Amino acid sequence: MIPERLQVVAHAAWATVLSLPLAACPEDQPLAHHATQDVPCALDDAPDFDRTCQLEQVGEIWVLTRPDGGFVRLKRAAGGAVTLDGFPRVAARRHAARLELALGHDRYRLPW
Repeated sequence: MIPERLQVVAHAAWATVLSLPLAACPEDQPLAHHATQDVPCALDDAPDFDRTCQLEQVGEIWVLTRPDGGFVRLKRAAGGAVTLDGFPRVAARRHAARLELALGHDRYRLPW
């Protein structure tokens, strides 16, 4: 009987210790907001671009999101971008003042 009580007390103590960092978070602090912007994209080998994709900056990482929920993470690099998701076919070229990035069968025009 005593080992069972010790186990219950030990679990309660660990739950208390693990919840202390949560208690230190201020309740009135708003969640971090990352600005998103619509970017032109031509998905699945489409010939024309439309503004159905979004670009969001999260720290040093940029996230490109498709309308179907698919996304790719990028890091800016000299003259282009590097994917963090291991796309096998990536190409970048300048198009006016934008960077056109081709990832597989999708193309995006980024404001970089």
